[in-house]
Amino acid sequence: MKFVDSLIRPRCQWLFGEYSARIVAAVCCVIAATMPPLELVPFLAFVPAFAIALFGLGLSAKDGLLVMVAGALALTGIIFSVVKFL
Repeated sequence: MKFVDSLIRPRCQWLFGEYSARIVAAVCCVIAATMPPLELVPFLAFVPAFAIALFGLGLSAKDGLLVMVAGALALTGIIFSVVKFL
């Protein structure tokens, strides 16, 4: 636990504006909508679920870098789900 606490700290404060929580919530809703088809392949829904967890951790710790990493992971998961099932 101390290792995780040492990695998470307030960074990239410019990312947390007036609407940042709403934007992250909208992205999490889109991610959640793409998860049911991914559950057909074992362990494939892990990527978007991990992105949602990182978004929550980043918002609660006001760690902008973690939110950006979660966004990149979410984008990867969404693109993979679209490519995989189209």
